[in-house]
Amino acid sequence: AMSSPPAAVLPEGVVAIVPMRNAVLFPHTMLPLAVGRAKSVAALTHVVQRGGLLGIVLQRDAKDDDPGRDGLCDVGTLARVLQHAEAGEGQQHAMCQGVQRFRIEELVEGYPFVAARITRIDEPTQVSPEAEALALQLHQRAAEVLTLLPGVPAEVAQALQALRRLPVKLVVPGDASARSDA
Repeated sequence: AMSSPPAAVLPEGVVAIVPMRNAVLFPHTMLPLAVGRAKSVAALTHVVQRGGLLGIVLQRDAKDDDPGRDGLCDVGTLARVLQHAEAGEGQQHAMCQGVQRFRIEELVEGYPFVAARITRIDEPTQVSPEAEALALQLHQRAAEVLTLLPGVPAEVAQALQALRRLPVKLVVPGDASARSDA
């Protein structure tokens, strides 16, 4: 008889976590992963077998072999596992692609790996009206400053006017509090 627990189906909003000793994964970047700790191997195996996303979280102390909630940073990144290979000696290698940042709400017991209930952090994808207004103000200020400066080449003033007609692409970083633990 199979004695292993039924392949855990994680509830909605709960993900398998791989704590990283010294690497941070950002959304839209790649990270080669080498895992050897039993819980991390179990987390990776779970995601490879079941599909879904893996949670990559930096641990606060690289020497901690089994970090609990306090040993993990609050914010991590959900990752897609693109490639996966057994590396022998219990090690597994994987290539991960960052998808979206998340905040850990709480750890969830009862799995052979670290599991956490998470909230996804929405990154601003489009320009907010505020950002657009801000960009417009900046252009206007710059135009005013240029008129006050003697001998500004006409081309510069024209370039600035042309800029104002371009669609505004102002990247507004996420709120600073989300990054305070990095």
